[in-house]
Amino acid sequence: MRQSAHIIAGWGLGLALLLGVMMAQSGSSVETPSVPPHSGNAAGPNGPRVNTPPPPARKTTNPVNNQEDNSPKRTLTGIVSDSYCGRHHYLLSNANEAECTRYCIAHQARYVLVVGDRLYALQNRPGHVLDSLAGRKARVTGALIGGNVLEVEMVEPLQSQAK
Repeated sequence: MRQSAHIIAGWGLGLALLLGVMMAQSGSSVETPSVPPHSGNAAGPNGPRVNTPPPPARKTTNPVNNQEDNSPKRTLTGIVSDSYCGRHHYLLSNANEAECTRYCIAHQARYVLVVGDRLYALQNRPGHVLDSLAGRKARVTGALIGGNVLEVEMVEPLQSQAK
């Protein structure tokens, strides 16, 4: 085993020497690419560096919603859940909805609001507020983006009606 490793290493070294000799005889050598001359002034190719802030963002139009306001405000009422389970919590067998939601969030899921059959992903989320509302009904106000993402501005819990 050890002897075969020495033989293989010897072949590799011999091959490298042979290639080096052949290149020396042919007169060719490995050329390094040359760097083109500097095309700008002394401050740089694009002019002098000036630390100026970027221009303020302009209001753009949304091709999906071509109204004046780019992202319409919506208030939705539903159950705070997670993106893994959605409406049906099944990952933890003996856990309630809140425990299952917290477990899934701890394992890289995202908060969602379940409204009927629809799921709305909650962006810009105040995690501590949503964590306390996991598995409970809440009213969420925010900007609707792309039809299924709600950029959260306000979350308020709804009292469950005892029967």
